[in-house]
This record gives sequence, C-alpha cells and structure tokens, in this order.
Amino acid sequence: MHQNIDQVLDIDQIRVVIDHLYDGVYVVQNDMKVIYWNSGMEKLTGYTKLEMSGRCCCEKSLIFGFGDCPGRCLCKRALKQLNFEEFEGIVRHKSGFRIPVIIRTLPLFDSNGKIIGAAEIFKDLSPAHRAQKKIEDLERIALRDTLTSLVNRRYLEWEINNRLLDLKQFGRSVGLVFMDIDHFKHINDSYGHTIGDLTLRQFADIARKNLRPSDTLGRWGGEEFVALILDLQINELMSLAERCRNTISKSFFGSDTVKFNLTVSLGVTQATETDTIESLVSRADALMYKSKRNGRNIMTAG
Repeated sequence: MHQNIDQVLDIDQIRVVIDHLYDGVYVVQNDMKVIYWNSGMEKLTGYTKLEMSGRCCCEKSLIFGFGDCPGRCLCKRALKQLNFEEFEGIVRHKSGFRIPVIIRTLPLFDSNGKIIGAAEIFKDLSPAHRAQKKIEDLERIALRDTLTSLVNRRYLEWEINNRLLDLKQFGRSVGLVFMDIDHFKHINDSYGHTIGDLTLRQFADIARKNLRPSDTLGRWGGEEFVALILDLQINELMSLAERCRNTISKSFFGSDTVKFNLTVSLGVTQATETDTIESLVSRADALMYKSKRNGRNIMTAG
C-alpha cells in the first residue's frame, strides 16, 4: 500500500532539506510573488528571505542572462509551459557583482494538474564557489573514514569532547559504546582482505541502522567502532547496545559467493562530570575487553 509524500513529510521538514542545499531555490505563485527563498538564494544573491518574501524577483533587478529580467522572465515561461527547462545565465548580486549560473525552471501543479506556481533552481558556476566547496569537501574527507564512510577517530574525539562540555554545563547525559568485531583476523585470513573490507562496510551499515539518527557512530580503528549516545539513562543505553549486538549476531556478512556470521563484543558506559576523553574511552575499552574475556558476543556495562 503506497503512502502520499504529504503523509510522511510535512512542508517544514522539506524546507529544512532544501535550505541545506548548495543550490539556490525559490518558488513563486502565479502572481509572480515569492513564497519561498532558500539559504542558497540568500548566499547567491545577497537578498534575504525577509527582503524577498511576497515580492517579485524583478523588483530587485536580478539579471538572469537574457538582458533585463522583466523582458524574458524565466518564471513567466515556466508558468506557461508544462516542461522543465535549463539555461546558462548570470545573477547580479546585491553588492553589484555578477555570478555565472545554471538555471533550472519547472512549473508546479495542484492535484488537478493546474499550474499554481513555478520554481527556479540556481547552480553557482563561479570559481570562488567551486574553491569553497572543494575546501568543505576536503574538511569532510579529513573527518571521515574512507572505507566505511563513517566519521573517523579524529571526529569522534572532537565530538566526545564537545559532549563532555555539554554534560558539565547542562547536565546532558553522554553514553559511549565501544564495539570490537570478534575474530576479525580470522575473516581476513580465511577470505582475504577484500571480503574483510566488505565486512567492515556491512558491519558499519548494520550498526548505524540499529542506532538512532541522533547518535554518532564512527570507526575508531581497525575493527573497532565507537558509538556516542546522548540523552539516555544507563538501562536505556544498555538496551540500545544489546539490540545492536543481537542484530549483528543474526545477520549474514560477506558476498554472493561467501557468506558467514560474525559477532561483536561491546563495552558500555556513561560519562561523569570528571571524565576526560581518555578516561571515558579507556573505561569503555576495558569493559569491551572484559566482554572478550568472558566469551565474546556479549555486552558489559559499567
């Protein structure tokens, strides 16, 4: 049975997603008045949501690459047509400089198929934008484990430190789950490093799906993973970790030709106001090794 998108997401959630795009997006009604202007448009043009809401973009003399905008308004074209269009053009920033862009226009329809508005999407083609995006991409790479696409140890240490500050200032609970895949060397020795790498990616995917969206899961190193869990009491934290352990133990790993089960040993602890990164991680690590000594495939809390 299919669900309509409006039964799953509301307009505010969609706005949050669109506001995090690099691209500029704005929407007009049939009267050409702006009803939505995202953060990308603010950065691209220098005009804020407040300045543009309820006004026609032509009022600000934005030039979109066809001479004067009122003369060949792309929104008007979209309001009269049923199809998507794409152009190269120029946007004039509030400060006066001009920015090369790709412009995509599309009409918006109601449930009866009637055009009720239009949207325009702007992709910045300027060298400055490309350079800034490259810097941001490099920063993300520096904080991400390239094999599993999880955050790496460097990011985890930074995030744990921030959450310990929250604990001391606001009393927000901070939990840590240290995970180590049992007998991972045997997987590499038996099936090779290609399967070993695939197993790490599969493990990361399963563990991530068994945590909450607000939790932070990262690769600490090798076959060790750390989950940073906020706002749970110790019994709730243990329950979450146990669910993750149980799901992993019942999952299949490997490829189409090689399949096997694996288990994970976990150490679970909550931070105190006197903890440092080192003391918190060391305690969780010691609890994980206690799980190893007690037979593996178990969780130990403390």
